[in-house]
Amino acid sequence: MIRDVLNQGVSLRFWDQKTKKHIWHPLFLSGQPWPTTKPLELIISASTMAQEEVELKIADQEENGILEVIYKDGIPCINDIQNSSNSTLIPWSMKPLTIKLNPPGESGLECLKILFSIDNLCQLNVEVIDLRSQSQIMKKVLGLMK
Repeated sequence: MIRDVLNQGVSLRFWDQKTKKHIWHPLFLSGQPWPTTKPLELIISASTMAQEEVELKIADQEENGILEVIYKDGIPCINDIQNSSNSTLIPWSMKPLTIKLNPPGESGLECLKILFSIDNLCQLNVEVIDLRSQSQIMKKVLGLMK
């Protein structure tokens, strides 16, 4: 299998119960090899009583430093030449993906398993499983990674 590395990372926006605001969480990082060999799995809990939907908003994470690709044991890795601790998030122009919860979720109870993967065309894929019924709600391509 031929693998490449991502030029930019990608993050997911979610509601943080502790701070009561939206924050961004990295899904895939700049320099990470693709296609992915196994999906990244997230378990999502409802944040309010009778929550009817969950929104997925994606952003590219641009690094503001200088990076180089090096190979360790044949696997491409990123070497940070210049401090790239500063990164800029650029939300994707697509409308956020809305996942309907049926029945509505209960605050603090796990309701969704979300699997993210990158295919051989460098497309970000998502599969959503309702943990309460063990049924697949959705499987789709979200867009092209950079």
